[in-house]
Amino acid sequence: MNGSLNYVEMVAHAGPIVTGTLLILILASVASWTIIFRKVLHLRRAQAESVRFLETFWRSKRLDTIYAATEEMPISPVAQVFRAGYVELSKVTQQPTQGEEAAMHDQLGGFENVERALARAANAELTTLEMQIPFLGTTAAAAPFVGLFGTVWGIMGAFRDIYAAGNANLATVARPISEALIATATTPSTPASGCWTTRCATSAPTS
Repeated sequence: MNGSLNYVEMVAHAGPIVTGTLLILILASVASWTIIFRKVLHLRRAQAESVRFLETFWRSKRLDTIYAATEEMPISPVAQVFRAGYVELSKVTQQPTQGEEAAMHDQLGGFENVERALARAANAELTTLEMQIPFLGTTAAAAPFVGLFGTVWGIMGAFRDIYAAGNANLATVARPISEALIATATTPSTPASGCWTTRCATSAPTS
């Protein structure tokens, strides 16, 4: 191409530093957007199943019926917390009575176990919902600096070419400056994806 820059060819024949920087940014961006779409699908399914669970919970009059219905809601965090609490509650109600005072003591201890089981299940579900978000946060924080490194390296190449050519015309600096701008333009997609996924995760159902 005469009189113009072939950007594909320019990236393909760029130096190892610029190529490595662009490759890191592209891979990080692809990984981030892949996690985004998987998270969005997961959260939508979890929210739909949680809505179904709440409808079943308020419509049913027996806990065992609700427990049986939760087997079809494996993604719902609310349903899984209920299952953990129901299993522990069943252990409490099935304990043999050994006198009124001992039975009351065992029952109080059993209810504490139910509370701990609910807390453990809630923490486990929260961990599942937040899985891979630390990677997105790290990528969002590091990507601008990686892109800046590629930009600075391209500008350094422009000054090197100016020194070698002995003049500062546009033909001398066009290629290294274009490489620097490409590295800059590749950067924003990665932190943007991290922010979007974080917002998706915080909108997950909690009731």
